[in-house]
Amino acid sequence: ALPLDGHVPEAVGLQAVLEAGQAIQHMDKIAVALSRSGTDTARLSEARRLFTGRRAWVTPTLASLRVLDRAGTAEYAARFERPEMAYVDSETIAWWRSLIRSGTRPAADSPIYRFQIALLRVLKEAGTRFLLGTDAANPLMIAGFSAHEELETLVRDGGFSRFEALLTAT
Repeated sequence: ALPLDGHVPEAVGLQAVLEAGQAIQHMDKIAVALSRSGTDTARLSEARRLFTGRRAWVTPTLASLRVLDRAGTAEYAARFERPEMAYVDSETIAWWRSLIRSGTRPAADSPIYRFQIALLRVLKEAGTRFLLGTDAANPLMIAGFSAHEELETLVRDGGFSRFEALLTAT
């Protein structure tokens, strides 16, 4: 068997991916595989059952999910003032700016992001192993800088100790 790391294909399903020993990228892909709405908290016990004892590898990409969750907020718009934006081409910046939209909403975690955080904690309790990744193709994920942001997000939102977050990268 060839080990793979990627999304959860709908035609395969989460259980089959885990049974095959494949690594999974992105908390949102696991959330959708568990529940079409991505927020059904009753499905957290199903996640615990599926992941317990498997020692699966997951790349949460939590920072990119948080940034996308903040699109349309003043917090998102303020990120364009960061010095690292100098390393991003103008076409990409224009795409990212299109997510600002007119009129901003308050910065607060959406139910979808809160579910992904709860799911991450369940996976952690189930013995899942984690890898550092940022899904750098997503808005405001600038190579190098986004790795630091992912570590910070794992600690702040994901309940990881600093040591646990660092282990994802080593």
